[in-house]
Order: sequence, then C-alpha cells, then structure tokens
Amino acid sequence: MKATSKGGFEARRLTVTRPDGTEVNKMVWASDEHQAKVDPSIDDLFRQFPDQQLLEVLLTRLTERMFDESKSYQEPSTQKTSEADGSRRRTRPRRSRG
Repeated sequence: MKATSKGGFEARRLTVTRPDGTEVNKMVWASDEHQAKVDPSIDDLFRQFPDQQLLEVLLTRLTERMFDESKSYQEPSTQKTSEADGSRRRTRPRRSRG
C-alpha cells in the first residue's frame, strides 16, 4: 500500500532489527508542519557529522533510544500489536554466518 501526502502528512513504516534478531516495526506519521520544524536541525546534524559512519551511528543511537525508551516497548518474544501506536515486535531466528 502506498502512502501519499494528500492530507498534509506522510506515513512511513520503520523496521529496526536488533543484534539479537528481534525486530521493531512502527508506523510514523509526519505532518508537513513537523517536517519543516525538524529539517533545519537535520541540516545542522549533517554539517556537524560530515562522516557517513558517524551519521549511521547517530541514526542507530537515536532509533535505539526512541524505540527502547518508548511506552510501547514490549518484550522481544511477544508478537502483540500495541493499539495505542500500531507498533509491533516479533522475533526471528538469527541466520548463521558461514
């Protein structure tokens, strides 16, 4: 399903896989107004961290803090969907490297 910006907002589905193989899925809604508010700060971060590796660490740490400290956090072994925000957590077996 494609999300369009007809009502002044856009939707994104974020999926993060942790080192232990658990995944966090979350729908995020961003209004045009909110996007305009954060864009200058994002531009500042790009100037502050011009190195791609540092930007990736910044993104990772921000995501971990937002998802791990949110009220919607559920234990990794559950597969429930939080009715409040639509987030979903599930576990997946780790793939062997070899």
